[in-house]
Amino acid sequence: MKYQLTQVLLSSLMTVQVCFGQLAFPDSICTIKTEPSNRLKGTRVFLTIPTSYKIRTRATSYLEFVKDSVTGLQVIEYINHNFYQVKHEFSTESFDLKNRDTWISKDVKVDSFDGIYYTGPFKTADTRATFLVFGDSSFAVAISGGFLKTDKVAEIEINTILKTTAFDKFLIVDPLEAANFRFDKSITGFKYVPSIGTNELTYTADGIIASLDDERHKSSFEVASYKSIDFENAKTIIKSKMEELTEFSNSIVRNSAHRNININGNTAYEMTMDEKGQFIAETKFYIVVIQKEQTAVLFWGVDRDGGKWIEKFKATAQSIIF
Repeated sequence: MKYQLTQVLLSSLMTVQVCFGQLAFPDSICTIKTEPSNRLKGTRVFLTIPTSYKIRTRATSYLEFVKDSVTGLQVIEYINHNFYQVKHEFSTESFDLKNRDTWISKDVKVDSFDGIYYTGPFKTADTRATFLVFGDSSFAVAISGGFLKTDKVAEIEINTILKTTAFDKFLIVDPLEAANFRFDKSITGFKYVPSIGTNELTYTADGIIASLDDERHKSSFEVASYKSIDFENAKTIIKSKMEELTEFSNSIVRNSAHRNININGNTAYEMTMDEKGQFIAETKFYIVVIQKEQTAVLFWGVDRDGGKWIEKFKATAQSIIF
């Protein structure tokens, strides 16, 4: 699990009504959500993005769109976070604005939610950023755009996109809707652990990993997709994960076994192993990577209950389809 915040962008079609405002960006945005298809997959956010912006990254709670080598959007939904704690990261005090371009920062409303709007210099002297951050004590959303400071058309366009923002707080989103694979979640009964913009979908018995101690002592599994040119390349994904495992856990891996198998007509590589370390519960792993065309799906099962879940992990991996 990763416990860091990221910025993101989303896209969709919607009808918008601006309640009232001033200058280039309104103080308050009220939107009328017309159809469920207007929502950005993997989020509770609604946004109208021109067709000239192509999606580059789609993950649960995170989307990224690009128009050209500089102009683009990012959207992130901070699940189970507090807007009033997150917003300081987007205050002008967080940016180095000395001897830079002019900027605007102000409080806004997105429907009933408090928000911050900013436009001005951000990372480099020749680029600018515009973003809208909003939420309440249970969530936060950041929608940000970047463009050349000389590109006034892009600046107007991104501001127009931000004015189409809407959010459905009570919507329950299936994290798999942003993925290119499916599997049977009922086999283990594990619940999804909400995360922000990561490639891995993580599940535990109670749907909670609140600390590093949880991560080191709870049984869990992750499922994630990767670009992979062939089966041999897919195997290197496991190797990379194992290097990360031993590097950060200071643990010893033993009783490793592996074989090539077939899952739903696709070539797969299965691996089992045990792990023992000073700071972690004794662990049994069940790992499978499945290759299809230019995509690999990795299933990474972690059993810290004496092998209780291994057979269910195997069945879950066998249920994966593209």
